[in-house]
Amino acid sequence: MMFSPMFMGLVEAFFSTVIFFVFIVIAYNILTFVETKYFPVIDAKSFKLEFLTEAPGDLVYVKLKFDKLRECSFDIERMSWYKIDDKDHFERVFFVPPEQMGDRSRPLGKNNTDAWDVNLGGLSGFNKEQKIVFYHNCNPFWTTKTEIVIPDVKNR
Repeated sequence: MMFSPMFMGLVEAFFSTVIFFVFIVIAYNILTFVETKYFPVIDAKSFKLEFLTEAPGDLVYVKLKFDKLRECSFDIERMSWYKIDDKDHFERVFFVPPEQMGDRSRPLGKNNTDAWDVNLGGLSGFNKEQKIVFYHNCNPFWTTKTEIVIPDVKNR
C-alpha cells in the first residue's frame, strides 16, 4: 500500500514536532538540574540557623546567616520549612519572615536576617533536623530551588 506524498509530509511534520517537544522537556530538566546543583543562589555550607529566644506558644525566634552567590530575587511565597522527625517523616513548619524584608532581594555576599518567627514546637523542635527550601527567580524560564538541610542542634 502506497501513501500519498501529502500524507507522508503530515506524518513527518507530526513526528518532527513530537521530537522537538521531547527535546525541549529533556533540555528543561537537565538545565534546571545543572543550575540547582552547580550554580546555587545560597551557599549551603555557609548557612547558619541561630536560635535567639523562645516566644509565646510554640514559636522560636531565629536569625538566618548565609552567603548569597547569585543576583536573583527571592520568592518568599514558595519557600517551605520542614521539621524532620525521621528520614521518612517531614512536618511542614509555619514561619513568619521579618516585616522589614523590603524588596526581598538581598545583596551578594554575607547576609544576616532579622528575627523570623518559626513554629518549631518550642525549643525541643529546634533540636530536630530541619529542611528549608528557598526559591529564587534568576531567569525567565524557571525558578531556581535551593534546599538546605540543617542537622539537629545536638549533632552540630
